[in-house]
Amino acid sequence: MKGEKSITTKNIILILLLGFFCQLAFEIEQHTFTLYAESNIGRAEVVTLMISLSALSVTASTFIFGVLGDRRGRHKWLISAGLILLGVFTLLFGCANYILKVDPLKTSTYLILVDIAMSFSGGIAFNAGVNPWTCDLSTQKNRGTVSSILTTTLFASSIILLVLQGTIVKNFGFSPIFIFSGVSTIILGIVCIFIFNDSAKTHKNIKYKSYTKQLLHSLSFLELFKNKALTFVLISICLFQTAREVYSPYLTYYLWSYFPYYSGHAVNVETASLIEGSTLFIGILLSILFVRILNNGKTYHIAVMAVFLSILGLSLIATAKSYIGLFLALVAISFGYILFKTTTLTWFKNLALHGEKGQLEGSKSIFYMLIPMVLGSLIGQNVIRSIGFTKDVVVNGISKTVDIPTEEIFVVAAILTILTLIPIFIAKKYETLELLSTNKSFEYKIEKKHAWLSFR
Repeated sequence: MKGEKSITTKNIILILLLGFFCQLAFEIEQHTFTLYAESNIGRAEVVTLMISLSALSVTASTFIFGVLGDRRGRHKWLISAGLILLGVFTLLFGCANYILKVDPLKTSTYLILVDIAMSFSGGIAFNAGVNPWTCDLSTQKNRGTVSSILTTTLFASSIILLVLQGTIVKNFGFSPIFIFSGVSTIILGIVCIFIFNDSAKTHKNIKYKSYTKQLLHSLSFLELFKNKALTFVLISICLFQTAREVYSPYLTYYLWSYFPYYSGHAVNVETASLIEGSTLFIGILLSILFVRILNNGKTYHIAVMAVFLSILGLSLIATAKSYIGLFLALVAISFGYILFKTTTLTWFKNLALHGEKGQLEGSKSIFYMLIPMVLGSLIGQNVIRSIGFTKDVVVNGISKTVDIPTEEIFVVAAILTILTLIPIFIAKKYETLELLSTNKSFEYKIEKKHAWLSFR
């Protein structure tokens, strides 16, 4: 019906705000925190440990509170409380500036502990709260649009952070970034207490009387593995994200620490941030063109296209020795990643089981964050240690040895990205088989030209 296919202006604004500030905090954690740790500690293993524990923390909070949200049939309190805690811990991370002159062990410990707390809070707000809410709020006719909005807010926050970060850090240090994000997130959490309403389609899902038993059931993946198409979509996400995590935490550092040496063209922190921000913006504009196609159910085709774009971009950046080559490579990488993220988010929500979206968000976190962030960062660290080199620098009067990534890190990522195509093909086959066997269309048609994808 018409009412089921529309989303109110109020909810669209809420999706934009929640997506933007949750993703801004996540980008600060992934990008600024990494740059912060690299600049002040300099060792790849510290960054790897922080990323791995952060992923574990997000996954744990998503499972714990995703199941709780499903049982209560409400997401408002998860979003509000999670945002307030997220803001508080972001502010605490900014306080690390006051202990930089303490020995590296204490500084590293402080950064990692606060990052874990921030990740846990972010998992409550976004993964266990916002994602299930938007899934209930949308239908398969407009889910591509909702996914596009969420993805756009992610990269809009990235652009703002990248464009402003270089100038802010150079003139004022890291603290203003943490303060703005922390205060804004706290305010949004308080506002949500008064204006946020859960979707009318959300209902309680109490599969077992015991919360612990239901949580253990969700951890067993029994429900997930029954849905083979969804399982292989998650495996494709896992492989793609793993490839991205190999190089992503070190991308800005590569641009201003190694690319000038490799290409002979000078790039400082401000220029690197501006290049990344502008290419992300172009990627967003290009990806918007595919929203209508996503709403028509062409997730498989766009996912394959996104993978090839990413492979092209990674291949180009590994060989780029000019500003133009670097710019084109980053456009292809950004466009491919945005398109893949939007498409697989839509595909996941189309296949998700009704009433168990919070629990499935926990499973998604394992494939989308935990495995990729742990495995990808370990691969990246080993590539840097095996092929990259170290450099002695002086930060705040303290001599440090830092790890410098080289172009080979993108070659490794490209090889891993190619593997993403295998589970995408299998997911489409299972989806086609399931649709044919149940005689359901998921609100879109399977065209005759796709018949070769079905099982014989």
